Amino acid sequence: MLENIKSKYVLIKVFSYLNIKPKLTILLSNKYLYNKTGISPDSFKFYNQKYIEYESDTKVKEYNRANGKLIYHGEYLNKKRNGIGLEINELECFEGEFNKGKRHGKGAEFNKEGKLSFEGEYINGKRNGKGTEYFSNGEIKFEGDYFDGKRWNGKGYHKGKDFTLSVQNFLEYGNKNDIENNDMINKTVFTLKYGSGFAREYDNYSNLIFEGWYINGMRNGKGKEYANNDIIIFEGEYLNGKRNGLGKEYNEQNELIFQGEYKEDKKWNGKGKEYNEQGELIFQGEFKEGKKWNGKGEIISINDKNKIIIYNITNGEGYIKEYKYYNSKIGELISEWKYKNGEKNGKVNEYDKYGTLIFSGEYYNGKKRGKGKEYHSCDIIKFEGEYLVGKRCGKGKQYDNYGKLEYEGEYSYGKKSGRGKEYNKNGILIYEGEYFNDYRNGKGKEYDENGILIFEGENLYGKRDGKGKEFNSKGILIYEGEYSYGKRDGKGKEYDEKGILIFEGEYLNDIRIKGKEYDKNGKLVYEGGYFKGKQNPQEIEYDKNGNIIYEGGYIDGFRGGKGKEYNSKGILIYEGEYLYRQKHGKGKEYNEKGILIYEGEFMNGDKTKGKEYYENGMLKFEGTYIFNKPENGEFYDESGKFVKSYIGHIY
Repeated sequence: MLENIKSKYVLIKVFSYLNIKPKLTILLSNKYLYNKTGISPDSFKFYNQKYIEYESDTKVKEYNRANGKLIYHGEYLNKKRNGIGLEINELECFEGEFNKGKRHGKGAEFNKEGKLSFEGEYINGKRNGKGTEYFSNGEIKFEGDYFDGKRWNGKGYHKGKDFTLSVQNFLEYGNKNDIENNDMINKTVFTLKYGSGFAREYDNYSNLIFEGWYINGMRNGKGKEYANNDIIIFEGEYLNGKRNGLGKEYNEQNELIFQGEYKEDKKWNGKGKEYNEQGELIFQGEFKEGKKWNGKGEIISINDKNKIIIYNITNGEGYIKEYKYYNSKIGELISEWKYKNGEKNGKVNEYDKYGTLIFSGEYYNGKKRGKGKEYHSCDIIKFEGEYLVGKRCGKGKQYDNYGKLEYEGEYSYGKKSGRGKEYNKNGILIYEGEYFNDYRNGKGKEYDENGILIFEGENLYGKRDGKGKEFNSKGILIYEGEYSYGKRDGKGKEYDEKGILIFEGEYLNDIRIKGKEYDKNGKLVYEGGYFKGKQNPQEIEYDKNGNIIYEGGYIDGFRGGKGKEYNSKGILIYEGEYLYRQKHGKGKEYNEKGILIYEGEFMNGDKTKGKEYYENGMLKFEGTYIFNKPENGEFYDESGKFVKSYIGHIY
């Protein structure tokens, strides 16, 4: 079916029948040997550390980012697999046609041993059209039509197997005499029409895994499932591919473990046994509507011979208890609970492996709900409060390892959230306020070890953040202002131990950076900047490259007083007075060469009255300004000769 495929990238062993000379050899272990280049399998992983390596505009190699293994080799279009290509993964290999990144057209699949498992047609990544499946020994398994990835019309074969299905099942699909004589070699054993009919399924090693009826490509009607060595593990009814209806289930020792009704692959109504994933028998009795309904007994754990489970369920309700089990004698209680509606319900006591009580409270549908208590070892209370969907939710109290209260308040989904209070080991209140996700979050109050208020304000993720107030041990306000990550940060005011204002300004990481200081009488004694928390009236500003662009005074956090300004080359371009970061008062301006071009007065950054100069130092203009342009005054030429006087705006 691949006669028209003309690929250069093929598996030598698999595609030799195509009579195509390959460009490369690929080993199914995903180590690659390029015949042409001679690169060894161990040395070839990433080429130029690229995920996709382009051989040309239309041919590429794709690699797995995680391990560097080749996963595709072939044609590309618009950044997608398009045309003839070879696709490889850990389980199979595909050689054929692609369209817009999906298998589309003719192609063939090979298993991890390199043996042909399917050849046929594809549409949008799924088997669609004519196709043939093969067993690992090369014999035909099924041939016919496929639709949306499923067998639809065709015939299935199997060689060298004996089947024991009743003759009437084959009247329409096989030769009656051959079936009665078990002579099925090279004979058709099932026929599908529009995905419907009787069929047998085999794994890749020719082991029978299912036989029964299909409708629209899915198990529907009666059928049997098999495990190793053709052992029946289920026989019964199916609907839309799942166990549905009456059935019997067996273990691999062919022992009946359930007989009754199934629904959506689950035991639904009837008598049976239930095992967990470790193979431990967890229930023996009657099921009703998918839930344990009637049963009792003693079950010794398979994985833990020192544990025994005793249960008694009547009409869907009862008690289940787990005990330690020593020398055929029942020991300490491990857990006990009320059973209702298939789950733990009502009052429940749970114990650790040593028989110590760890929880006592209410369950609903298998999860903690309502009031309950948790315990440390030695019956010491750990938590008491409310639960919802298995987690602490509502009001509750938490205790330390000694049973002393350390928190009381609200919880949400297992974490402190809402209003709450914290206590130290002596039982003294140290915090009250808001929480979120186990952190102090929102407004709250902190207290010292003696219960005296030391902070009141906002918190974020357990640290002071936002606005707040600090108090000393006598309850006197010593700071009010802004915080960030637990430190004073932003605007704030500081007070002495008598509550007198001594500083107001800005902080960064608990350190003063700009502000005003006052004496005990409220008189201003300093205004300006700080360096490492100490007074520093003259400050220096730098640009992003570390060049000095300003040095001088500050007032209220802005350039204020006398200062100097520089360009990025370090040339002085202004010296004089500032107010609120703008030139204000007397000052001098210089050009990019450092030559004086103006001296006079400024207001809010603009020239108001002064003199302008040429670069040769001669006077150019003297007078008043408006919007930084001459308004009234006298002009001179570069030789210093008077030119004219002017009254009005000059543009």
